[in-house]
Amino acid sequence: GLIGLMRTFVATNDLENARAVSDLLDKEAGLPADARELFLTRADYYLRIEQPKPAIAQLEKAIPLIEAKNERSRTRYLLAQLYQEQGDNKKAVAELDNILAHNPPYELDFFAKLLLAQVSGLDDQNKARLDKYFAGLLKDLKNKDYQDKIYYEMARLVYRQKNYLEALAQLRKS
Repeated sequence: GLIGLMRTFVATNDLENARAVSDLLDKEAGLPADARELFLTRADYYLRIEQPKPAIAQLEKAIPLIEAKNERSRTRYLLAQLYQEQGDNKKAVAELDNILAHNPPYELDFFAKLLLAQVSGLDDQNKARLDKYFAGLLKDLKNKDYQDKIYYEMARLVYRQKNYLEALAQLRKS
């Protein structure tokens, strides 16, 4: 019940009361089945007060407790975005690789591949893998409406490689 109350306070942006309930929950001996919901609610709270580091810690605790594959993949994607924001690209890549290895829903697969281009290293192996992803994304008819986004991310990748003329060409396609 307290977790639901905290979630309501977070959803209504009553963050002082959400914090008070969170503090109260620290003193309670809850059920292990409720831990997942508590960690996710606290992560939401920390994101709303713009504290990504404690939100990351809460998401890391929640992921092993999430049974539904697609929900776990969406949570990993959020975690990868937070890692990227914190400058921890290696952890972001690890989360994205984990998502892609578990056959996520189509849109999540698409956006995970685009984010992977932003956080991957620039070595030949990563470049070849990203080129393969981009070629597949451009070839897939389902992505016709997203081609501008694909070319834009391709431009960002070649710009990071200091290939400015190719980046400009990709931006024009975008």
